[in-house]
Amino acid sequence: MKKRIIVIGLVLLSVVGWAGATYVVGGQVEDRYLSLLEQYKQYGPITLSNQGYQRGFLSSTAQTILKMEMPKVAAGGQDSGVETLQLVFENSFYHGPLPFNSGFLSPALAKGETRLVSVSPSDEDFEKLLIAIPELADSVASFSVAFDGTMNSQVRIPAFEHQLDDAQIDWAGFQAVAEFGPGNKTLVGSFEMPQMNLHMAAGEISWSGLNGQFDLTETLPLLYVGTSAMVFGAMDINLTDAKSGQQKNVQMKGFEVTADSNFDGKLAGYNQTMTFAGITVDGETFGPGVCEVEVSNIDGEMLSSFQGQVQDLYRNGTSSSPDEVFAQILPLYTQMFEKLIEGTPEVNIKKLSFSTPMGDVDGKMLVKFAGHPGLVMDNPAGLLEYLEANADLTVDEDLVSDVMSASLIAKLKVARKQGQIPQYSDEELAELAERQLGSQIEGLLAQNFIVREGENLKSSARFNRGEFVLNGNPLPIFQTR
Repeated sequence: MKKRIIVIGLVLLSVVGWAGATYVVGGQVEDRYLSLLEQYKQYGPITLSNQGYQRGFLSSTAQTILKMEMPKVAAGGQDSGVETLQLVFENSFYHGPLPFNSGFLSPALAKGETRLVSVSPSDEDFEKLLIAIPELADSVASFSVAFDGTMNSQVRIPAFEHQLDDAQIDWAGFQAVAEFGPGNKTLVGSFEMPQMNLHMAAGEISWSGLNGQFDLTETLPLLYVGTSAMVFGAMDINLTDAKSGQQKNVQMKGFEVTADSNFDGKLAGYNQTMTFAGITVDGETFGPGVCEVEVSNIDGEMLSSFQGQVQDLYRNGTSSSPDEVFAQILPLYTQMFEKLIEGTPEVNIKKLSFSTPMGDVDGKMLVKFAGHPGLVMDNPAGLLEYLEANADLTVDEDLVSDVMSASLIAKLKVARKQGQIPQYSDEELAELAERQLGSQIEGLLAQNFIVREGENLKSSARFNRGEFVLNGNPLPIFQTR
């Protein structure tokens, strides 16, 4: 009997403890939600506010109102004032401790879900879209807070197959997941949109989607470093021109972007590789191509401060005009650049390569700055005394000829239309462009702006603190003090 009383007492104590913890967590969830809204309530033309937080014992609900001031453009492209777009999100918060799996991979201290419930002033269009594609109503953003403070979040838009007007859309959905470490110092996640197909009377578009992942750590406020990658999948486009009846075929093999950034406590660095698999247009293939860029010796404190200033500008600003926003942010970029060049920043395009049916392009470039405090943007000549740059470019001569010929023909057609030259036929314009092209290339060769090496045209430039050398020959363009 005594043991039974002890067991019952322990159970009651556990229940009371869990109920107390749930009440405390519920208060923490409410405080956190309201404090985040207060922190991000204004971001330029975007405002956030709460409507009707209803706190319960095991769960709470709230609505978040997002308003966006957008320029209203009338017919003819004229600015006709500002229009307010309002989105209403419904939030459901569940107070823990939640010892069982509740849609996430592990027990949680609390979890929540957010869904878009209305859009205005186009509520009617929003309702029509949900009727046409009811799966969109199940789109949800979810989060879960673990007992150690780690927060997991998910955004999921379901897959669907529907006929919209004269097009059949087959979409495999979208999903993004992210994990914020305790104190939001780490951010790890991925996103995926597997596939989309669009079938129309004029043809079809098939895209294998995109995916990516990231693993970042906040080393200074708003300065995250780590690795990231994004893959843009292959796309096939087969369309028939309504007027000519000709079929256009485009096959893009996709591209990939990978990045790796670092911070040593003072200086930040960044490496990015962009790989383009190629694109085939009506039987002609352009690519593959690759570009490798390395940025180093960047003041980490400066980057952190700059991003904080930009964030403050957007939070405190209310203008929806791109011109006004640009006018406000331009001085910040000027200050950032002047602070940047006090150090020794470097930008190195280690490899630039691209293939075309007319020939290939290969190049590289290195730009270095050896500055000191006190340099300003108002003195360009003074800045050049601290600049070093090297650039090498090799292009197939057939590619140069094709590009220059197309540009010349376009200019000649404009001149013909304006009556500046006789009314030559297109064939005569092509012949005239070819003659001008030959003399232009030979002129560039004679002046040593380019050199011929087999089937390629090459150029090599060196700039060293005011002294400029092109293809081995000094040019008196800049004078040092």
